[in-house]
Amino acid sequence: MLLALRWTPSPPRARQVATVVVRLRVRPGARWAGRPVALSVAMPGMPMPQVPGERTVLRPLASGGYLGRVVFVMGGLWDARVDLAVGGRAVTVSVPVRVWEP
Repeated sequence: MLLALRWTPSPPRARQVATVVVRLRVRPGARWAGRPVALSVAMPGMPMPQVPGERTVLRPLASGGYLGRVVFVMGGLWDARVDLAVGGRAVTVSVPVRVWEP
């Protein structure tokens, strides 16, 4: 499976809405189209409670990607976790995201 995240603005900025487009490519025959794709963000090593808006179900795009919006509460290194189901299995892919502190 290949997964790519594109952020706007790039890099995302703390305390501002960041839009993300997630693109997925899976092996031929793998069933995942039309299944929910969710995104959550967390700062590694920071025991913070879940903040509203840090987990969202992404909206499918006609182009084949998935769209969502996130607000990072502070700058630094974050993990963006994409949750999806491929071939009947739950899969989580974690991607590091550097968030700029204005």
